Amino acid sequence: MTRVEGLTGHLAVLRGRGKTSLEIDRWWQGEDRPNHQSVAALLPWLLHGGPERALVVGVGTGQTPARLLELGVGQLDVVDIEPALFDLLREHFDGDWLDDPRVRVLTDDGRHHVLATEQRYDLVSLELGQLFVPAVAACYTREFYTRVAEVLAPGGVVCQFVPAAFLEPEMFRRVVATFRAVFPDALLLANTSELLLVGAAPGGAGRGASGGGSALAAWLDAERLARLEDGAPRAALADAHGGELPRVPGSDAPARARELVLAAWLAGPDELDALAADAAPLRDDRPELEVSAAGLPADATREIPLVELLVAYLAP
Repeated sequence: MTRVEGLTGHLAVLRGRGKTSLEIDRWWQGEDRPNHQSVAALLPWLLHGGPERALVVGVGTGQTPARLLELGVGQLDVVDIEPALFDLLREHFDGDWLDDPRVRVLTDDGRHHVLATEQRYDLVSLELGQLFVPAVAACYTREFYTRVAEVLAPGGVVCQFVPAAFLEPEMFRRVVATFRAVFPDALLLANTSELLLVGAAPGGAGRGASGGGSALAAWLDAERLARLEDGAPRAALADAHGGELPRVPGSDAPARARELVLAAWLAGPDELDALAADAAPLRDDRPELEVSAAGLPADATREIPLVELLVAYLAP
């Protein structure tokens, strides 16, 4: 075990059972083995159709930014508030991507960077999960999303990690309502043990979209989905399933990559409208989300009632 007292918390690198994991204040942040975090890069990349400039807020062990580089992003800004993190990634994880000339490493509060930057991004990935950590819940408010929309380039896409373990059903409805208030063209996706909200910049969908400029039409475009069957996109899906695509039940043939991606679709704009109906958006001046998550035990199982809620709003 390696322990480091950082600026914002206690970092630990743990080794065991054939893997190395990173924890901050005893909460899991990622590991050295490829996993579902690769798909957190793949899904918004696919929806956009080919982002050139990307921003990742919350680095973890670096799987999402590393995968975005493999997918061909031309410029990548990574922001994390903890300066000790980057040295640990270089020493204990596959941190070679940090030295890629396309990468700009920023030690900053993610919300502050979004508020202050003059850069415009094709893709913004928000990967802040522990809602009780100071300032994290402030990246789930209507005011923050309004600023995210301003830093998105035309046709840009934002991806918000939704930590189901920290959300009671009513607060989850409010998180969805807040996101949809700014990004009406939005999808709710499942990425194994996590949820993702993906929204298109107001006024247009991802580059190359068809069907009237809807992000949904871009997602379903057959030519775009065909890109999943080879190269880096297929590798990202395989990583989420232990290194190879799962087999079709009763067959030795692997599942098609496009089918695995489409299976992640939980709800589109219509279903999200119904799910979040009458839910009040979260605001900067009322830290209700942070208070709701405070004091949550590590073995909490809030996902169970959340799944029960979602069943009624799943898209076909």
